Amino acid sequence: MNALTIPYPKNDRLRFRLCLILINILVITTLYVIQGKRDLGLLNIEENALSAALGLFAQILTLTYYFSWGKITGNYLNLFGMFLVSFVLFCLGQVIIYSYGVRTFAGANMFTRLPVQLINSSAIYTLICLAAFFSGALLVIDSPKKPVAIEEEECNLAAFRKVGKLLLVFSAIPFLYSRTTTLLAARSIGYEALYNYSNYGSSRVFKIIEGLSSLFTVGLIMLLVGYKHDKNKRNLITLFLSISAVITLMMGERTGAASMLLVVYWYRSFCLPTKKDKKKNLLGIILVSVLLLLAFPAIQRLRHEGIANVVQISQIVARNGIVESLISSIASVGFSVFPLAKTMEIVPLYENYRYGITYLMALTTVFPNLFFEIHPAQKYSALASWLMKSLNMTYGPGYSMPAEAYINFGWFPLPIMLLAGYLIARLLYITKDNRNDPFRVFVAMMFFFMNITLPRREFLGVVRDIAYYIIPAYLVLKGISRKQCQQAQGKKRGV
Repeated sequence: MNALTIPYPKNDRLRFRLCLILINILVITTLYVIQGKRDLGLLNIEENALSAALGLFAQILTLTYYFSWGKITGNYLNLFGMFLVSFVLFCLGQVIIYSYGVRTFAGANMFTRLPVQLINSSAIYTLICLAAFFSGALLVIDSPKKPVAIEEEECNLAAFRKVGKLLLVFSAIPFLYSRTTTLLAARSIGYEALYNYSNYGSSRVFKIIEGLSSLFTVGLIMLLVGYKHDKNKRNLITLFLSISAVITLMMGERTGAASMLLVVYWYRSFCLPTKKDKKKNLLGIILVSVLLLLAFPAIQRLRHEGIANVVQISQIVARNGIVESLISSIASVGFSVFPLAKTMEIVPLYENYRYGITYLMALTTVFPNLFFEIHPAQKYSALASWLMKSLNMTYGPGYSMPAEAYINFGWFPLPIMLLAGYLIARLLYITKDNRNDPFRVFVAMMFFFMNITLPRREFLGVVRDIAYYIIPAYLVLKGISRKQCQQAQGKKRGV
């Protein structure tokens, strides 16, 4: 039996889910009581001590959720669990560091920029969102499916290979042109080359070429799934994706590279047919995660100077030490409580709540702007731009899932976070029972790869990813697979 899979009777799983939901109700109620007492001045806890306690509680809650989800799905190394970890690191990373007595670190320090009272309000709100989010995930229950016949599985995998090859042919030239141009520019301007369209003549041409080149990665992921039973080709695709991710990382784009490496090695550790491959790739994903956390601060420091290299990164890590590098890494990604805190200062004192309008208008991003001077999605749902203008900032502060919940519904984010938890868990719900379904695995891999940073973004981005990439790819794959299965059955009958 695989060390990562856990036998768990279904009735016990249901009882376990109900127990977790009851615990979350208790957690949410307690957090509301704490915030209410703070508002009334009745909480006899010093604010700095409360910050440390909230950071400690965030870690306990995260570990509980992560291992509980592993118990439910039968796999401790799963995409939704990693998404939960990213949620907490992005939205509560600096509060967690604070719980260990760390008060100073490299980079933007939230505790020197914001009042501790506001940080604590943001942390309490984020923990309420997290508990509601996980409660929504617990409502995902898969019905048992019949095993797929060998002939049908081959039709499915053949569809992935066919579409993947077509995408590679179609996007190879844009991909190579984009990568070459960006690499050359990155040698002089560093990280900015990833978003610089001057070499393309215009922003419109830049977006077209980047959009086409992104299909190359989609095609490679399809081929990785399609060549599940071909070890040599699978290893070759893994090597190419890994090299591409490392190059992206050296240019300064940390999250895109990290999500690619994590999703590839997750697939190899959980969805491959042999236990030997799974264990070997489990070690790979652990090693990759540790190395990324150590390298992130060095890459952030070097990315404005040009293309980073292994020697430079190693020297900085060695100089800072492992502990300091890990602290700096968590601190750099954990600044995303800032958008929530600033939104709490603005809304509702200076602006009204949105009451769901940002989510609704984000759905319109799938339509081209034919009738408006400014697209409704850009006008109402681009909250990072709104915050930047509201604060008169010269750079984008980003946004976050809790901040968007707050700007819409104030201190009652429970329904929207329950829904978000259910939908995201549904997309990432891969268990030992359904991991042989290539369509579900592909959707989960694509969503995770494109949206690992969703906790620190607004809803607008995820709509585009699903509408422009995931849904079309899924429908095309399903259609071709069905057609090939029908052709195979016709040949078998001699038609």
